[in-house]
Amino acid sequence: MNQIEFAELTKEETVLMEKILKRAEPLFENKINPEEITTHIGMNLRAVHAVCPLDFRKLHGFNDFSFAHDIIMIDMKLNKETGELEEFFLPRCAKPQSN
Repeated sequence: MNQIEFAELTKEETVLMEKILKRAEPLFENKINPEEITTHIGMNLRAVHAVCPLDFRKLHGFNDFSFAHDIIMIDMKLNKETGELEEFFLPRCAKPQSN
């Protein structure tokens, strides 16, 4: 069984992550224990960032619809056992892949 890897964040990414987590809290307030929301979202984003690098500046700057889309879809499409995104989901804030 694969073990989920969590990306290490740069200082800039850490600052942006804190802002993203604060902004994302209302999206989960009726679904997750309030004390666990930031941990849950943060772990999701760090797990995805390890396999699909994310542009946190882009995510933070999204309008409300695109921001909610990426945060909620990451939560829905992230396999919590493997850390992989399923069903060919690619976040809008994913960094371009270089070949």
